Amino acid sequence: MSATNKQVATSSLADQSLASLMAIFDSRDVVLGDDALPYAVDESRALVPQPSAVVFPRTHEQVVDLMHWARSNKVPLVPSGGRTGLSGGACAGANEVVVSMEKMNRILDFDPISGLVRVEAGVVLETLQEYCTERGWYYPVDYASKGSAQMGGAVATNAGGIRVLKFGMTRDWVAGIKAVDGAGETLDIDRCLVKDNSGYSVKDLLVGSEGTLAIVTEITFRLTRPLEHQHTLLVGIHDLDHMVDVFGKARDLAQMNAAEFFSESAVRVVTELHGLKSPFHEHYPFYLLLEYDEAGLDIDTLAEVFDGLDVIVSRNEKQKEYIWSLREWISSSINAQKPYKNDVACRISHIKEWLHDLESGLNAVNPAVNFIWFGHLGDGNVHINVLPSPDMARVAFDVLHERFDQVITEIASQYHATISAEHGVGVLKKDMLPGMLSDAEMTIYRKIKRVFDPDGILNPGKLFDS
Repeated sequence: MSATNKQVATSSLADQSLASLMAIFDSRDVVLGDDALPYAVDESRALVPQPSAVVFPRTHEQVVDLMHWARSNKVPLVPSGGRTGLSGGACAGANEVVVSMEKMNRILDFDPISGLVRVEAGVVLETLQEYCTERGWYYPVDYASKGSAQMGGAVATNAGGIRVLKFGMTRDWVAGIKAVDGAGETLDIDRCLVKDNSGYSVKDLLVGSEGTLAIVTEITFRLTRPLEHQHTLLVGIHDLDHMVDVFGKARDLAQMNAAEFFSESAVRVVTELHGLKSPFHEHYPFYLLLEYDEAGLDIDTLAEVFDGLDVIVSRNEKQKEYIWSLREWISSSINAQKPYKNDVACRISHIKEWLHDLESGLNAVNPAVNFIWFGHLGDGNVHINVLPSPDMARVAFDVLHERFDQVITEIASQYHATISAEHGVGVLKKDMLPGMLSDAEMTIYRKIKRVFDPDGILNPGKLFDS
C-alpha cells in the first residue's frame, strides 16, 4: 500500500502513537485498514479480525524499537508467521498491532562442519528444506503446511508433523534462538552446543510459548543427513485392537520413520474429492500407513508380520505419493464442511480405550454428528474431526463446540493425556488448559509470563488470561 493510501486508511491508534510507529518502519512496512485484516487471523478463524495495524519488521533492531514503542504506548502485539495454526494463537481481535515476520526471510548462515543453519523467523519451512537438501543436509521436521508455515511460528508452537516417531519435535532441532522479550531486551541464546548444562534452558522455554514471552527473530537449527530410500506401506485394519497389535509388531522390523492412521470416512472424503481410487477392493474401518528406512528392512520378515492382511508396499515414487496423499489431504478435504477440530494425544497403549471413550462422549453430546479420525499413531497424537450431519443447521452445530471441549478435557484428564499435542493452546483451548494443569503449574505459568512480559503486551489472551 502506498503512503498516500495509508493516510486515508483507518486505525484505532491515536495520531501521536501512529506517527511514532511510522517512524520505526518504512512506509511500505506498515499496513492499516482492510488490507490489515488477512494478517489478523489464522486458519482457525477463532476471532473476528480487528487489528489496529500490521507491521513488517526487516531487522532485529526494528523489533526491539517496536517493543519499546508498544510499552510506551500500551499497545499489545500479536506475532504472526504463516498463520497456518488451528488454535487462534495468531489472531488479533482487539486492536492489537500484528507483527508479521514474513519480510525477515533470509537464511543467514550455514555451518556444514557442525551441521547447523541460522535463519530469520520468516523463512518458510519448504524453503529451508530445499536449501539444506541442495547442500547435502536435511531438516527433518515436516508437515503438510510446509509451503507456507514459517520457522518462527514452528518454534512458537513447537511444531511436530509426520516423522516425530523418528525425529522428534521442533524443540529437538533448535540449537539457538535470538528474540526480543516483552521488556524490549534482546535474548541471544546461540551457543549451539550439543552439551550445555549451564543452568536453566531459556531457549527451551521459548519454544512452544506461542509468542507470549518474546518475539523470535532468528533461529539456529540442527540438521541431519538426508533420508535414504524408504518403503511406504498401507495396511487395511479391522479394528482398533488390530491396529495397535499390528503397529507393535511392525515397529520392531526396522527403523520406522512414521506411523499414521486414518479412518475409512477419511479415505472416502479424499478419494471422492480428488478423484482417486480406493486403496483396496475391501473397505476397512481403519488404515495404517507405515514408513521405513529401506536399509535393514527384511522383506521376508515383513511378509510374516502382514500375512493375511491387505497391504500395499510402494514400489516407486508415484505409489509412495499416492499412499501419502490419502493421509496428507484429509484436513484440506474436509475444511469446507467446517468441522469441529481438536488435536490431542495419549499413550499408544491407551489409544483403543481412549478413542472409544472420546467417540462415545462426543456422541452423547449429539448422536447426529459424524467423525473423521486420523493422526500420528507412532506418537499417540490424534486429530479429532467432528462434522454435522447433512440436515443439521450450522448454528445448532456450532453451539455444541463448548460441550465438545468439556468432554475432551474430562476424558484427557482421566487418561493423563493432553488437549494439545502439536497445535498449541492459543485462544480456542485456553479454557481447557486449567483442566490439564494443577493450580501450582498455572501459578508458575503466570509468574514466568510476568518475568518475560511485565506489561502483558505480548499476545495477550493466548494460552491463559493474565
